[in-house]
Amino acid sequence: MTEFYKKTISALKEIQSANKNLIGWQLIESETNGLQKLYQGHKEKLLIPHQEREVDELSFSLTVYTNFFDEGFIGIGSSDLLTFIDIRKQIDELIELSKSSKNKAWKLLLKPDKEYPEVLTYDKEIKDSPESIIPGIEKEAISVIKALSGIYVNSAETYVNFRKITRETSTGIKTYKEKSDIYFEIAMEKADSVNNKEVHEKIESVSRKDLKLRNFIEECAEQVKSLGNTVEPETSEHTVIVISEEPIALLLSALISQLNCAREYQKLPFLEITDKIYIGYKDPDSNKLTLTLDPFIPEMALSSPYTQEGMITEKKCIIADDIVQYRLVRNRFGQYLNKRPNGIRGNLLIEPGNISFNDFNKIEEEYIEIIRFSSLLVDHNKLTWSSEIKLAKLRNKDGSTTLIKGGVVSGKINENLSNFVFSKETAKVNSPGTSYDHPKGYIGPKKMLIRSGVSIVGK
Repeated sequence: MTEFYKKTISALKEIQSANKNLIGWQLIESETNGLQKLYQGHKEKLLIPHQEREVDELSFSLTVYTNFFDEGFIGIGSSDLLTFIDIRKQIDELIELSKSSKNKAWKLLLKPDKEYPEVLTYDKEIKDSPESIIPGIEKEAISVIKALSGIYVNSAETYVNFRKITRETSTGIKTYKEKSDIYFEIAMEKADSVNNKEVHEKIESVSRKDLKLRNFIEECAEQVKSLGNTVEPETSEHTVIVISEEPIALLLSALISQLNCAREYQKLPFLEITDKIYIGYKDPDSNKLTLTLDPFIPEMALSSPYTQEGMITEKKCIIADDIVQYRLVRNRFGQYLNKRPNGIRGNLLIEPGNISFNDFNKIEEEYIEIIRFSSLLVDHNKLTWSSEIKLAKLRNKDGSTTLIKGGVVSGKINENLSNFVFSKETAKVNSPGTSYDHPKGYIGPKKMLIRSGVSIVGK
């Protein structure tokens, strides 16, 4: 922790002892050390570095809780702190700001009776030797690109970060976590093109071993080769599709969000214990969903010894055979709803199916396999989703395939779950998340055949 962090803690304690209206606070320090390398394409050397730099960041976030309102209400003020402005002035301004945020009162979480468990939340190599990561990524990328035919790489970028997050609250909670992430992006086109059609994609991971760099670059090359060689899909109200692990993780994360009891308090759609996670008729040939949240898997995006509030995390099977077993109950909203808070959080563990995805054609004559969505958007309230198809393969009844691009595919998650088949092959999603995308930790089926609740608008 930095000197500014220590001085802020000291100032908060002094102000709280003198100001009866300041009833609580939380301070978070985030320190990031990053390495970035940019490349331009070259016909012979394939990738030539043109910029390399260290990117360091230090930020502080403070939340204060006050009692200026009538009994039964709490004021909240939250803001980032600036190291070059007097800290007491910033705290006073936040206390004043809290007067404009009136919330139903709750008892702030106390320090847990037990110690937080040890959980490895980062890639050790990124922490111990970050400078060794980028050369390895560069070498592998060049090796993969060299084996591609008819492809020219325009540019690429690699970013490696290691982050330390420290927190302290007025109730004695003290937490510390180390996190890592890797980012790689590439832009490529057909070697004989006139630079008017380009594929530009990115991939992220918490650890080097989960980056899947070769598969990523080869998939980008497949997109490039498909340019100009695709057709728009036919419009259909009932379409059978196959999706891969990343969309599966995204859709099931939306489903899990309806287990959060905050939604009940906020009068939003939610799922209760014993509810079914599908709607309508459950096809007898469909798989059933069994899902566990596990916060203790090493080097995973959603692994953590504590929750956002500071509770000790728990591993639980929250959905068994399509039936909700547990809900996610935070300290604050548990008090509002008179429910016992729990620390159930973590990475998604999904039981796979019994059939290989290579044999999906034995149970379904024709389907569309989505290779990549353009931008898969999910409505967590309606549990609906939609996206334009960036690239897909139509598996025809005669065994042939047709490349598809364009059109809009959409569906409803709880309808999808009434008739689906998981592959027996498994895969991992380990995405650290960004400012506009939540982290995703997933270990489960590599493919999902969806036979209900999907439609396509095309030609």
